[in-house]
Amino acid sequence: MKYIKVLYVDLNYEAFLHIQSLLQNRDSENSYELAWCNDYKIAINSILKQHYDLYLVSSDLGKWSGLDLLHEAVCSNCNDPIIMLSPDNEIYSQALEGGAFDSLSVKTLKPAALETVIRYAVEHSSTIKKLKTDGAMLRDIFERCKEPIIISNKEGEICDCNKSAIDFFKISKDQLLKTPVSTLFSDPDELKRFQQLIEGEGSVSDFETFLKAGDDTLRFCTLSSFVQITQRGSTEVYHSIIHDLTSRRNKVMEIMAKQKREVSKQLAMSLAEKIQNPLSTVNFALHEMSQNVGNDAHDLKAYIDIVKESCGRISKLTAGILSDSFITTEQIK
Repeated sequence: MKYIKVLYVDLNYEAFLHIQSLLQNRDSENSYELAWCNDYKIAINSILKQHYDLYLVSSDLGKWSGLDLLHEAVCSNCNDPIIMLSPDNEIYSQALEGGAFDSLSVKTLKPAALETVIRYAVEHSSTIKKLKTDGAMLRDIFERCKEPIIISNKEGEICDCNKSAIDFFKISKDQLLKTPVSTLFSDPDELKRFQQLIEGEGSVSDFETFLKAGDDTLRFCTLSSFVQITQRGSTEVYHSIIHDLTSRRNKVMEIMAKQKREVSKQLAMSLAEKIQNPLSTVNFALHEMSQNVGNDAHDLKAYIDIVKESCGRISKLTAGILSDSFITTEQIK
């Protein structure tokens, strides 16, 4: 059983007793606390402070009309349902246009009908309040999210973005909303591939690309996007979350460059060590040749053979080291 607090606004106390008798139905699924108010200012104060779950308002409030009360409540962002009551329901159209949940005729009103309208009104109000609360919460999450988020339509126009997106692209929100999505991609081919994926599958996860910021700097990032289609299928909205990996990528590149420098240093040291002995042999042979110029040609040929052999060894060592260097570099990549 649900407990519902109702305020009945009318100058006539007998009318209040009549409504009270209608709600005193023992077979009712709900329990009602019905209060009476015959003062316009007190009534509007109760509405604005949300003292009750629902308000039954008579069309005749003396100096003021029920429509005046309805208008002031709606203009003050009243979220609780207001049901207008009149003798012959002559204000039905005006009441609904003014923001009332419903308008009923007191003369023909039955307990079951009144209770049904009240139940639907309270349920509808509860649903609307929940949707507003959820919407506000989602909006807060959207704005506070550290990841840049942009919302665009099928035509490639940006409809909304959060603060992180503004910081990421380094332009104002007004400028970003006027920027076509296509101009954010640095590579047109990647844009085309991204569009094909999301149109074909409805979503894309961790799509790597470079995006251009407002200062023309390139940011390496991944895109995770999905398509939201309205209930009637008339509108497609694209939600895209940007993961900025620029700093991480730069660090990886720095580490790789450092590793390559270390490998190059080790290769140079290894080369120096391995060719030291053959070079010493060459220098020795050249020294002996210079000391024996004019001597037996047979001895000279022997020294030349030594030089050739040492040069061959140096050549093989160099080729081997270069081969090792190639393999090591590939492994690093």
